Amino acid sequence: LVWLARVHVDDPVFSSLANDASRVVLDTEYTSLGSLLQLSRWARGAAGRPNIADLAWTRLAPWQEMCARFFDDPKLAGHAQKIKKLVLRQASEAGAKLGSEGALLLGWFATRLGWKMQRIGGSVRFRRPDGQTVVLELRNSPRPANIAHSALIGVSVEAEENGVHIKGALNLEVEGSDAAALLVWKLDAEVPSASEQRVRLSANKGARMLERTLHRPSNDPALAESALFAEEIYEEGLVVQ
Repeated sequence: LVWLARVHVDDPVFSSLANDASRVVLDTEYTSLGSLLQLSRWARGAAGRPNIADLAWTRLAPWQEMCARFFDDPKLAGHAQKIKKLVLRQASEAGAKLGSEGALLLGWFATRLGWKMQRIGGSVRFRRPDGQTVVLELRNSPRPANIAHSALIGVSVEAEENGVHIKGALNLEVEGSDAAALLVWKLDAEVPSASEQRVRLSANKGARMLERTLHRPSNDPALAESALFAEEIYEEGLVVQ
């Protein structure tokens, strides 16, 4: 069942269709993160309910792959557990809520690396398994042409282990009015030397993203775990500055 409107699980039309589906596909880039969270809670509520997919999660796949590449070199593999700062930039005005892509990517980092969220003194903090704090910065940036409001447009990480400091950056660049986009990957590190890559993204066409989503495993534990973590973020009402 492909449901591209906001989800209301008590809507009899939705429930009659969803109960016969093996998977419900959303696109929270154009609806809301709340729809995914509401649907995820509903799916967990009883056995036999359909799996959940999100086109926004499919769009994040190249971001996830390129972020993981920051730690590909065997000399830097341990730095993934020593991230001390994460910056997310989204296409929105200051004061906007963190969008679905940013929240899901943050949930992906946290669940893959074992971070826990804590509220201390009125502020939200993230702690690594070793007890150290991860500084999170949420920033706004002007929205490029043909990019959805609150879409993710930049990620940077800083990590340090054994006195070796690294900084990785991943930024979206849009070329022309057809919204052909590049992910520009850059790593500044003492070992190995700094490097840069540019990866062209496929056009953000709904049919193409739907096709890719349907070819992914129906049961996606990483999405389920990231959405569950994003639910905590959503309740905290994190906003970009």
